[in-house]
Amino acid sequence: NSDDPGETPIPPATPIAEDQAAHDLAVQICAGLFDCDCSDASYYDDEAACVEARSAEIQLELDVFLDEGWQWNNECAGELLWTWRNWACLGPDSARSAANFDTRRCPLFHGTLDKGEFCYFTGYGDPCAPGLSCYDEYCVDAPQLPIPTGSSCGNGWEQLPCEAGSYCKYEYLDGSNTCTPYPKAGDGCDPGSGTLCGPSSLDLICDPETAKCVGAPGEGETCELGICAPGYYCDGGLDFTCQPRQDIGEGCGADVVCPVDASCINNECVLDPPLACELVGW
Repeated sequence: NSDDPGETPIPPATPIAEDQAAHDLAVQICAGLFDCDCSDASYYDDEAACVEARSAEIQLELDVFLDEGWQWNNECAGELLWTWRNWACLGPDSARSAANFDTRRCPLFHGTLDKGEFCYFTGYGDPCAPGLSCYDEYCVDAPQLPIPTGSSCGNGWEQLPCEAGSYCKYEYLDGSNTCTPYPKAGDGCDPGSGTLCGPSSLDLICDPETAKCVGAPGEGETCELGICAPGYYCDGGLDFTCQPRQDIGEGCGADVVCPVDASCINNECVLDPPLACELVGW
């Protein structure tokens, strides 16, 4: 939600009933297509035609699961719609920073498979019966999410969500994943375990000389680790120093010199399409 008093705040998430879901999701998808000037909006005569078509298509997709006896989750559907609304017309990275829906934490559906049965997780939800969850391809007792700090958060190739204030840290030495408190500047770190201190959003790097977490370098500072503070990029042609990113419309030779959510196209920094534009295929 924005702190700008001039902007209308996004209302809190509210549950969406099964019989209303296709329509409500289609309304938001089509609003994004037209509000954000997405290229796929041209496939529809207007926003109302988009809503009519997408409602029917989404209902067909949902019916596949409903006909098999899967249970719809009103609350998680509301969380999904709230996430999409928060994306507005932001680019992919900015939108996911504003709000990110985790189907593992909040599945839209729960299936009918019993404990011990073979399963695979889908983008819509969990094929296992309520109270169970699909982990390592088998239905097991569902863990309590988010995972507490200090506990294992690995599930094969997947990392599970950790409680607030921690993240799922991969340990290079033994391949384990553990919910670990977010580091802060001055904390100790292991240079041999990676360049970053915590998630990239913290903008902290592990100084190989002091073995402590420090802020990513700014303009003109050395960036031998290849990482700079927000708004800058590491220029190897200028003795590996951090330089300001170009503005939209300015010249470029690679994506890295352009702003976040922009790409270098024909040697010019061009905004990436908003993430909302990708919802047309949902």
